[in-house]
Amino acid sequence: MSESVTPGHPKPQKPASAQTSAPAWQSASAAYADATATMVVVPPKITTLPLTAAIISWVYALVRLAEFGFMIVALGILKSTVDSAFPNSLRNYQILQSFVHFLLFLILCSIIIYIMLGFYIYRGYNVARIIMTIVAIGNSISLALHAGFVSDASVHIAREYGLTLASNFAPTFSILTVIYVLLVIANIVLLVFMWLPGTNIFMRQAKTYRLALNTTAQSVTGQHYKR
Repeated sequence: MSESVTPGHPKPQKPASAQTSAPAWQSASAAYADATATMVVVPPKITTLPLTAAIISWVYALVRLAEFGFMIVALGILKSTVDSAFPNSLRNYQILQSFVHFLLFLILCSIIIYIMLGFYIYRGYNVARIIMTIVAIGNSISLALHAGFVSDASVHIAREYGLTLASNFAPTFSILTVIYVLLVIANIVLLVFMWLPGTNIFMRQAKTYRLALNTTAQSVTGQHYKR
């Protein structure tokens, strides 16, 4: 039934609350969406334990770089000696050189991996911590093999080129042995620091921060799309 309006009288109006309820609700919803979209997500502050783990991984890479340099120096000395005094042993030297070059390639790969994983551990990525654990265990095993190679190389040089040349390489081989011991210790300490409770807390906080950051970005994108 349609409303009847008496001539001379104004048409009845709806209550003010009824007129403004829908726009007020929409304004409150829009304001909440804007506040959510512009909410500042504070990154977690890195604590001592994960920071120490990252620093150890970078120091490990530096020590391996020193190992790389010592092996190149030792290989250069051996080459010059073979060329001048033992030309008949050139074939044996070339075989040894190929194997050392392969080791140098593995060392370079290890340096790059430890630097990158240390960076991501510093950023709080748990997957980097898992990969680093596997790499550290594998590297510790390979370091034991490297130490065995250095020992065999010293025996081979003494047998092939004489004790005099072997004694010349003794300081270099001793330094390499010390480096391998330090690297194994660094791997053990790194594994411990990566899995201490303080590091676990930081990893969880970093993951929560990234999820919140993604949620905020999606909210901003959705709000702009609606507008």
